[in-house]
Amino acid sequence: MVKTTLNLKKNQAIQLKTIAEKYNTTVSTIVNNLARIAIKKNYKKASFFKAVTYQKKSNANNWYCQHVSFEPDVYEKCFDTRKLNKVSVSFFISSAIELFLDDAIK
Repeated sequence: MVKTTLNLKKNQAIQLKTIAEKYNTTVSTIVNNLARIAIKKNYKKASFFKAVTYQKKSNANNWYCQHVSFEPDVYEKCFDTRKLNKVSVSFFISSAIELFLDDAIK
């Protein structure tokens, strides 16, 4: 497992924890499932000649540092997606939460 930290919006972290408790699983498992779905759906095409996009800055009280463990293959795909789509891994997972959370818990 590859351990890392994601900066997520507080409401997203709460959603993940609530779902993890409801389904008797871990936040890491849900994040891995979300990443797989987002990669499979390839929600964004490659971006060239632009800087990496990070999440918008806001008050520190709006953020939560979520510690997760990625399966090695999922982490590599997230990192490849980061390079290809020019977004941070946190931004990628945050977007996946917004777009695919319902799919991840099915």
